[in-house]
Amino acid sequence: MIEQAVAIASPDVVHELLAFRALQLAMAAQPAQVLTLADSIDRDRLERRSRINLNFGLTIALGDLGRPQPATQAPEDAMVLAANTPVAAYQAVALALIHADALVTNGCIDEALTIGDRVGHQWADLPKVPQIIATAINGVVALGYGDLTTAQRLLNAAMRRRELHQVNDDGLPYLGVGYWLALAFTEALARAGQFDAAAEMLATTQRTRHPCLLY
Repeated sequence: MIEQAVAIASPDVVHELLAFRALQLAMAAQPAQVLTLADSIDRDRLERRSRINLNFGLTIALGDLGRPQPATQAPEDAMVLAANTPVAAYQAVALALIHADALVTNGCIDEALTIGDRVGHQWADLPKVPQIIATAINGVVALGYGDLTTAQRLLNAAMRRRELHQVNDDGLPYLGVGYWLALAFTEALARAGQFDAAAEMLATTQRTRHPCLLY
């Protein structure tokens, strides 16, 4: 649908659509295509929310490609963009979690640890969500360190907070990161030798997976 829309859209809209397409490709596990597409996007034509969508895609893609340091710039840009935009602010908080995962995946665990503390302080005015995401980030870091008991406790606590699956009073989505947390929690269970629980969690996760998510 995005490709069909790009074919008929006006020049002012095309780059907005391409930014969202980059995020789709990242979630479809096509990191190299994300970087190629991003090079063709004029970021000066993007609204703040679309620029953060693009940063989401770049962070995921660069992390998948084993390039954690370039992946750091996109979340930092998103934090600046989100400063005065409520919807963008919620996106930026979620992006911090994806950034932490990219760092842990590539062995930069100490760097990831600082992100959880920063999220809790920088976005303290957003109801509940920053603290939940900070908990999740610390769970991811614990998983990276091999502290499976702490990882299970923190990831499970974050994953089960109903705020992540609801819409707040302003109509803003509470991030929708439950699927990603379920994957991390499944890994923690499996690595701890809780194979039956991990298999059950994985089956539940697969049943609720959005079709656009191929990882």
